[in-house]
Amino acid sequence: MSERTAQRYIQITNQYGANATRVSNLSFKALALLSSETTPPEVRAEVNERAGRGENLRTRTNFALKRWLA
Repeated sequence: MSERTAQRYIQITNQYGANATRVSNLSFKALALLSSETTPPEVRAEVNERAGRGENLRTRTNFALKRWLA
């Protein structure tokens, strides 16, 4: 594992460690984007809210994040 990948895992853990179940169906790429400091708080809040309602976000979130963060 590269140092950058390890840093991303740490960043994701810091962001979602206590709430990992909510976002467990998201890809590593989506989690890395969500935990990035460049991700707008409103995007993170929407994903967290939807995940909290039990919505399966795996495919939709990957596409939505690309759109929101473009």
